[in-house]
Amino acid sequence: MFISSLMITMLISLPILIIIILIYNNRKLKSQNKKINEILAIKDTTISNYASSRVAVKDVIENFFAIDRVVTLIAQGKSREDIANELNISIERVEIIIKLSRLRDNYKNSKI
Repeated sequence: MFISSLMITMLISLPILIIIILIYNNRKLKSQNKKINEILAIKDTTISNYASSRVAVKDVIENFFAIDRVVTLIAQGKSREDIANELNISIERVEIIIKLSRLRDNYKNSKI
């Protein structure tokens, strides 16, 4: 009789113990999943920022090489629209190049 009641107690407590272990493991997995999702979000942001910076650097390099041509055309009296059409670039880019040219000239004059 004692053995059978012990067996019944074990049979009842074993599933409860398994459920407790599963709940504990589930909590750990939720925590790890949250950390992984945060890492993935940071990775996506980093990739996006990297792509944006590559485009920005490319634009700066292209603008830098076009400075002399734009300055020459301005010296010839051409308008920004004419320069944009002739060089096949946007007016905004022409204005950025003009600003870069002014910055470059101010830097050269300050070094002298």
